[in-house]
Amino acid sequence: MASFLILFLLAHTIYATAQQPIVVDDSFEYSPQNPSGIQYFGSGWLTNNTNYNYLRYNATSHAARSRDNGFIFAFRGSSISWYADRGRYSGPITLKLDGATTSVSNYAPSIIFQQELWRSPTLDDGDHQLVVTNTGSDLIGVDSLAIIPSSGSKDIRPIGLGPGALSIPSDAILVDDTDSSVQYSGLGWQQITGSFMGGSARATSNPGDSCTFVFTGPQFWYFVNDLDQNAAVNIEVDGKKLYTGASDTHKFVQKMLWMSPPLNDGQHTVKITHAGSSGASASLEFFMYLPSGSNSVKNSSNSDGSPKPKSISAAAIAGGIVGGVACLALLAGALFWYLCRKKSEPMEDKGALYPVYQAVPLEEATHIPSWSYSTPFDYRNNMVDSPPAYQPSFSRGGVSERTNHVVPGYTGSPEAHF
Repeated sequence: MASFLILFLLAHTIYATAQQPIVVDDSFEYSPQNPSGIQYFGSGWLTNNTNYNYLRYNATSHAARSRDNGFIFAFRGSSISWYADRGRYSGPITLKLDGATTSVSNYAPSIIFQQELWRSPTLDDGDHQLVVTNTGSDLIGVDSLAIIPSSGSKDIRPIGLGPGALSIPSDAILVDDTDSSVQYSGLGWQQITGSFMGGSARATSNPGDSCTFVFTGPQFWYFVNDLDQNAAVNIEVDGKKLYTGASDTHKFVQKMLWMSPPLNDGQHTVKITHAGSSGASASLEFFMYLPSGSNSVKNSSNSDGSPKPKSISAAAIAGGIVGGVACLALLAGALFWYLCRKKSEPMEDKGALYPVYQAVPLEEATHIPSWSYSTPFDYRNNMVDSPPAYQPSFSRGGVSERTNHVVPGYTGSPEAHF
């Protein structure tokens, strides 16, 4: 009986954990100190704080009415859902998950809150990226995102996507494509706008075009965007070629293509050269680097500089399968008994005013005041200040002093009220 009770409790714990999403509030916004936050692109994003806030998750929301405004979020998990308001002044929305495009509608005859506008299919355990763009001139909003973690983990950060990737040390500094420390050579470089860091990136389709970046520190990372055709690039460090290759997917923006091996702690010159065919695109989204004196240098055991997954022996796999099957059989019985018993219990009506899911904040999930793209929206010229939903519990790197995408102090913005 004791063994059965233990199995039952274990099954109940696994069941509850597997069904529990991690909820990312709209206020969990990107900043240099919060690199894994939601990135809002476009200049029309507004932070709403109205009399309806008690109906919204965490009493906050973001909204935009301008065409081509949108947001990006990279994660690891088995599914993701997007929650926002529905209403009459809602328009066509384009959504991309890992490059696959679909259309979403947020229309309703009258405004309703905390609506699941879209839910992904079941996903694998790798990195994933959601890019949502307003393709009309009506409202698009974000209340929250709900992610089911992979394998019961509560860490949903991706490994190689975006500035908040797990493979990037916490003290790394981001240098965007517009930074003066990046110099471009060749006639083919163009600035492209949209769902990119800071709203822009660079790309060229001319073989031989190059860009150089000078920094002082022991390591750097090179991030690119997947375009229609990804060109091979040569990467030289201090005049020595260390890598030639191209992105092997057509899915992502802000993708880490290469991380350097550990370098001596000094000044280095990085040169990226288009080494592919004419018409294929080489891109620069941003660089990240460790500042001088950092002790966070990472070793790359993979020849192409990308993170390499750990391998497990065949014997360990076979043993795990046999043991796992036996445990699962016992757990399945206990879980079946529990679910049958639970099914007969009356359902509790929690009412329409409450969230449809329970919040489990990330261990790192702290609110950083608004990024420069989020501006207050005064519906009726009656502004009030609202405290942030969370306070930061960690710090993360920064943006080069030369970049023009920093808002000094990150003091945030008051939110509107009516």
